[in-house]
Amino acid sequence: MEIPNKILLVALVGGTLGYYYYKNQSSEVYRRQVNAAASAYDRAATSALASDSAMTANYLKLISALHDFREERAQGRTEATERDFLGDALTKAGLTSDMEIYLIAGGAIENLDICIKAGVFEDADQVRRLNEGTLPQVCAGPYKGEPFVFARRVGVQFARGAANHPANLRLTPESAADMIWPYTVTDYVLKAANELRPVGLVSEHELSDLRRRNNERRALEFR
Repeated sequence: MEIPNKILLVALVGGTLGYYYYKNQSSEVYRRQVNAAASAYDRAATSALASDSAMTANYLKLISALHDFREERAQGRTEATERDFLGDALTKAGLTSDMEIYLIAGGAIENLDICIKAGVFEDADQVRRLNEGTLPQVCAGPYKGEPFVFARRVGVQFARGAANHPANLRLTPESAADMIWPYTVTDYVLKAANELRPVGLVSEHELSDLRRRNNERRALEFR
């Protein structure tokens, strides 16, 4: 074999081995991240009987794990999507409902985007709080300096089963959350209830009651 051909062969073999090594390393990183996210998610913390602190820590650690995955994906280390990642993690954590996984994943992605927009990941102390499962502060924008709280899309007084479920939680600056009147049913609340109904977080009776309340509110507005 001529020397140029030998060099070409060595280059091809080296490139192939390098590719498979990279793929193997990427797969290993992905598995570790899925395991970390799965271990952070405790289904017991989503129960209506669980404490707010348990629910908060549970969900924030999942959001933190999603951020780590997003960083890896931005660097080209995985081809999986964020929904793929959360789907694998939540399945490993014991969830079996595709619809429930879809709703939790959508909420986690939305809440991560809220954190990014609020500059949470630009502040090391707030990143540490998030990693520990503690609510961070807003670091940018008109609510800068305020603590985040979890506002419920559908209030516990309307649907107790949805109280601590992550699909029902949205990170909100504290003063903005204080302005949400808990007994008012809006189109937004009704839309959220309709989304939560298929996974049993809102009963048919509760949904009917919300429809009635929303219709009454709308009727008053148009008088």
